[in-house]
Amino acid sequence: MEGKSEIIINGIYSAVGNLNTFMLVSGGLLLLIVGTKFFSPDKKAFKVPKLDVEIPWKKIWIILAAYTIAHFYFALILNQRIDKLQAKSPSDIQKATVWEEVTNGSEGGFIFAGMQKRLNTHKKTFLGIDIYTMQKTDTTTWISLGMSILLFLSIFQLSASKKELAFSAYSALMICIINWVIGGWWAINISNLAP
Repeated sequence: MEGKSEIIINGIYSAVGNLNTFMLVSGGLLLLIVGTKFFSPDKKAFKVPKLDVEIPWKKIWIILAAYTIAHFYFALILNQRIDKLQAKSPSDIQKATVWEEVTNGSEGGFIFAGMQKRLNTHKKTFLGIDIYTMQKTDTTTWISLGMSILLFLSIFQLSASKKELAFSAYSALMICIINWVIGGWWAINISNLAP
């Protein structure tokens, strides 16, 4: 039984590493898109570096919708592995060790470094969904907010017709909300391992 738990724990560490890498690459891509969009003389398309590909700004939402699907995939793998561990009824020490390794040890990487437990201290709900709080001193709070702003700015079309402006605002908002929910899903689930 102990050996099986170790395999699951190593799977969690692997999933955390993959999610961390995905988030770092995504952050770099979002910075590149926003930088190109706002500081490039040719604002009609995003030119993919090293490739001979141009993506019109009004279609960049398609790329970022694919990004959302990938975010869901990495979150799903992590959450499945956490759920597998929880199903084994691990000791509080085992759970705390995984939490500590992910948030303060060598297993979490940049995105998870210093992460604080998501709390539902007042048992608040919205439309039947539990509301969890993020701490102001939590680095993942600020990373999440920053990436959400970059994601919105990547999709939103300021210099467009009224119809394109409305579509880009709606697309940007929906993709941001969906990614926020996905991020909250894995953040809350991994927080359940915290002491």
